[in-house]
This record gives sequence, structure tokens and C-alpha cells, in this order.
Amino acid sequence: YDINVINGMKYYYSIQVVDTSNNTSSLSYSDPLFCIPVNKPPKKPLIREITSRNGSLNIEIEKNTIETDIFNYRLYRKTVDSTYILVHTFLPTVFKNNFYIYNDLNLTNGVKYTYRLNILDKFNLSTNSDEKTGTPIDDSPPNSITITNIESFYNKIKLNWEMSLDTKFFRYNI
Repeated sequence: YDINVINGMKYYYSIQVVDTSNNTSSLSYSDPLFCIPVNKPPKKPLIREITSRNGSLNIEIEKNTIETDIFNYRLYRKTVDSTYILVHTFLPTVFKNNFYIYNDLNLTNGVKYTYRLNILDKFNLSTNSDEKTGTPIDDSPPNSITITNIESFYNKIKLNWEMSLDTKFFRYNI
């Protein structure tokens, strides 16, 4: 590989064989007679999965391990009623074991968010990743309540407590 080239410039090559006695062959010229290097865009990036949390989403991104001239990754988000906005830009150095997890905070539970990703190298922008969608959920436990009164009777006990105001209330365990 000749790595000291500039994209778009024309390069000509010739090769000469030298033996151990320092004898040289005639020059061989490249076919075609010249080459113009082209820097192709990075391959399409991959959002592996989205995990729902309370008011946030964890977006797991796979590192592009093929290209060596990546400048940055750009993550975009939209809702059903909006267009894509840039929410996070990050460098290739943040990856651990070829994966990076971005925690998108302060989202609204129950709203569907769609993400896409692209990669910028020194000269080109990749095609967008496939879209991935996630919906934050309220996975927090219910608030505790207070026992307000305990009365004992023959062979039984009566308990009184505050009512749960939790919107996902299902039952009490006593």
C-alpha cells in the first residue's frame, strides 16, 4: 500500500527488480498507467439495540472497525411528530470492546423515539443507519405507604393504612 497519497491526484508507478548482486531489471509500468485514489464513505453504521428506562433510553452502538480515518459518530433522534435533531456527537475513542452505550436522558415516558446514526470520516459522510425505535417506561417502584392504625381483637388484627396514589397500583402485599 502507498499511504502517502492525496485523493483525486493522479499517480504513476513503475517497479524494478533488484537481485542480491545489485543487478536491476528493466522498469515495469503499472497497468492501467495511472491510479487516482478515492476515499469512499464509511460503511453504514449499526445501532444494535435500544433499552427502555424510566425517562430515558440506552442506545447501544457498534463500532466501525474497518475504516481508520473516522472523525466522529453522530446520533439523531425524532418523535412521530418531529424531524430528526442531532442529540449526540462522539469520537471513536469512547468505545469499549467495540460498543458504546449512550443514555438519552430527560425523555417522556410512553413517547416513541426513533434514532439513526451516521459516521463522518475525513472526507465523507456514511449512509444513515437503519432506524431503531424505543419508548421510555416508568420502571420505578411504587412509593411506600404508612400504616396508620393497628388494633388487636380476639384471634385477629385489624390494619389501617394510607391509600396508594401510585398510577400503576395493582395490589397490597401484607
